Amino acid sequence: GINAEYGKQWYQRRVRETAVGVIGSAFLTNFLGILYPAWQSYKCEKERKPASQWLAYWIIYSLFFLVEISPSLVAKIPCYYTIKLGILLWCMYPGVGNGADLVYSNAIRPALHMLDGVMGENPKGKKGGSGGGMGDRKGSLNGDLSALGGAQPKMTKSSSKDSLSGKGKGPKL
Repeated sequence: GINAEYGKQWYQRRVRETAVGVIGSAFLTNFLGILYPAWQSYKCEKERKPASQWLAYWIIYSLFFLVEISPSLVAKIPCYYTIKLGILLWCMYPGVGNGADLVYSNAIRPALHMLDGVMGENPKGKKGGSGGGMGDRKGSLNGDLSALGGAQPKMTKSSSKDSLSGKGKGPKL
């Protein structure tokens, strides 16, 4: 009867609204989670400022991306995109105590350090340890190129050119 038809229409409407809400939430969260941090990363590179917060941010963002590979896992986490947006906004906070540095230093870096020991040799050929990688000083990212696991680039005669555009100042990589 009428009640069954009304219930079916109500259910279909709720499913559509939820789907639109989830798709809209995913778009908004990813848009905000990429646009501002990408701009700040660009500014750090352009102005030769340390980019440790943004390096940590992109590592955290990539972990969210890995979770989102499984839509069924995302569907099981209530308010996933609201939680994700809150964490990402906290990680974007420009002051001391921002989420990117705290989450990276206290959770991700120790986990990666353990994984580095389990996986075997590091880039320098030594067993275990981080080999001068990210965060060796005071448990946070260094913000310099030693985060790549190698030595700092040597300055050369042509080091007055920007490493990316060939103009300006900076080390030649």
